[in-house]
Amino acid sequence: MKTIVTMMSLLLLSAACMAPAEARVLDRTSQTTMMRGAQPGQWEGKAVIGARGESLGSVLAVDQGSRKIELQTAGGVAVSMPASMFVERNDRLMALNTTRRDIMAMAKMQTGRTVALNVDLRHRDFRG
Repeated sequence: MKTIVTMMSLLLLSAACMAPAEARVLDRTSQTTMMRGAQPGQWEGKAVIGARGESLGSVLAVDQGSRKIELQTAGGVAVSMPASMFVERNDRLMALNTTRRDIMAMAKMQTGRTVALNVDLRHRDFRG
């Protein structure tokens, strides 16, 4: 009897763990479908919302040939990302699998910086 109870609890636990994985697969399918119907050329200047609802930056430019999007972060650094990572829902542009930490890591990897600095050596002014 104890073996049956243990097996049933393990079966229920495995079913509960499988549901989020299945939901992620379905979510990726809907993203791909929505990307085909979207107009990436109209995304320039739009704000981008991340995985946790945080603001990731705004779209600086769209390269439809290579299907890349330049995202300008709040720190002023431009990050190149594949257009397939973006979804347009209810007139909002979202990167559902991307967090602010991911964007900062991409900025560091691509440019070596996470913040753009403007230094004017003539007047010794620092504008950051």
